[in-house]
Amino acid sequence: MTERPRTLLRRLSPASAVAAILFVAGCVLALTLHGAFFLLAALGAVGPTLLRQAGVLDDQDEFQREAAAAAASHAFVASVVVTATVLVAKAWLGPLDRDPDAGLWLILFGVVLAVRFAAYAWRFWDARRAALRILVAFGTLWLLFVVLSHGAEPGALAVESLTVAAPFFGLAALCPRFPRSVGAVLVALAIAGAFFFHVLEPRPTPRGWSGSLYVVLFLLLPLALTGVGLLGVRPAREEES
Repeated sequence: MTERPRTLLRRLSPASAVAAILFVAGCVLALTLHGAFFLLAALGAVGPTLLRQAGVLDDQDEFQREAAAAAASHAFVASVVVTATVLVAKAWLGPLDRDPDAGLWLILFGVVLAVRFAAYAWRFWDARRAALRILVAFGTLWLLFVVLSHGAEPGALAVESLTVAAPFFGLAALCPRFPRSVGAVLVALAIAGAFFFHVLEPRPTPRGWSGSLYVVLFLLLPLALTGVGLLGVRPAREEES
């Protein structure tokens, strides 16, 4: 067990100091000039964490890393509780499919849970093996969907299987040897899918938001998370050398 430091104040690393300045400046500018400056605040809040996880920064001792892990766990629990509470309150007032804001909250709820699952899978199996399992599961689910939709149409079944499900099995086969290339392809597919399905465009009706929700949770988000996890993995031939 790590001993708690005796000093009340610990010296901030340069990265943490810059992040604190960005966070405060982003909040002030967002509230006084334009809401887009919240992106600056977000960069200050999570930027150093992302750099540390990517191995670019190594400015924390063991106690600070444990504190950061505990804070992330608490933030996850708080996010789930808050979003679930909002959704329950909205459902209590009326059907969610008639609430124009419910889609955004559902997407947030799904993103939080999906990121938690992906992070656990990467830690438990490592990113390469987790991605392989996710891609196989993804391809299997889409193949099942194609079979159920076009089981009585052999031509459409063959075309849909080859164009929708088969690529995921192909990427799963390439994943162990070329993880970064597969990761880049998955991230590119997620970005292209966001534009192709117009998920970033405002929706005039709640039903439009529900359609975007399904696309984000069951297509784009798994692709993006799996791809990001693979981008930091070394190819197998580098590990063998």
